[in-house]
Amino acid sequence: MAPRLKAGISIWCCGERLYIGDQFRYFLLPEKIGEIPCIQSLHRLTNNSLENIDQPLLEALARLDLIDQRVTEISYRYRADRFFLSSIDGTRSLALQQFLKRFQIESDSASHRLGDIDSGRSKLLAGRNFSIEIATSPNSSNRIALNLFVALKAAGFERTSLQLPGESAIGDLNGTQMQKCELEVNRSDVVKRIDRDASLYPEPIDPPDEFLFAITIGAPSPDIQHRWLNNGINHPLIN
Repeated sequence: MAPRLKAGISIWCCGERLYIGDQFRYFLLPEKIGEIPCIQSLHRLTNNSLENIDQPLLEALARLDLIDQRVTEISYRYRADRFFLSSIDGTRSLALQQFLKRFQIESDSASHRLGDIDSGRSKLLAGRNFSIEIATSPNSSNRIALNLFVALKAAGFERTSLQLPGESAIGDLNGTQMQKCELEVNRSDVVKRIDRDASLYPEPIDPPDEFLFAITIGAPSPDIQHRWLNNGINHPLIN
């Protein structure tokens, strides 16, 4: 892959000054780097026609985390030995297209993290296997738990687990994740449906044997907290 500007990075002039950046941070570029005008090198960068003489500018932009330098291939199916997109035909092609669009949106969001060089793909793929357990207390809000679960699944944290006992009640409704027709339905079935709808990845992944991180809505039960402490699992509390 030829180097390219990260998603959301723009180049603009203000008077005779040349800037590069986004809405959160930007940098003033010199007129030249060595003997090469920056504006010419940037033109070749945006038109994918780079030359060897543009290397000093590329190195400077890389130090500022403004360019992507490689492509990390992504896996459509959960096969540890295969890290590429499997060919999909027929009715599954639509799921693949939706997955690619959503994956690109999430990876672009992650691409501006410090040290990223591949459009956020490596970080997003790493999150896929980062297991998170969400626990609730009897008096806590299931709405918060459901919204948090959806946000994490949609962001690519595929191994996120939420266990809600009992049947759904009016207090679980939040207008977005749970429907009225799901009242008095086993909450575990509701969570399974939400899991399928919200997940970034269209195919299921095996549940984790153990968790790396936990979040508790309200105070956790003594048994759960004891397990987390014994396993050295960090577990912030949302009250």
